[in-house]
Amino acid sequence: MKNLSRMTDLLDIPDAMSPNDFGPEKSVYILMTVADDPALKKHFKLKSMEMPIDQISMKMEGDGVDAALLNKSSSVSPNDVGASRTAIAC
Repeated sequence: MKNLSRMTDLLDIPDAMSPNDFGPEKSVYILMTVADDPALKKHFKLKSMEMPIDQISMKMEGDGVDAALLNKSSSVSPNDVGASRTAIAC
């Protein structure tokens, strides 16, 4: 009988949090790499089309992008807004 009274208590307050609910799972932030950055995609496409690296570097500098990023495709993009938050949280 006691279990039944607990169930009716829960039915009286449907918006209350369940005692078995621990909240949403913590999500893991996935860092955006330089190769996945939409602002740098066109430069990596030129590289895949075998355009000379010097010309791609000049294009990147003209666009205001660091040309050294062309050789660091797996590093974290400077345009990743979550990277600074992750570093602060750690």
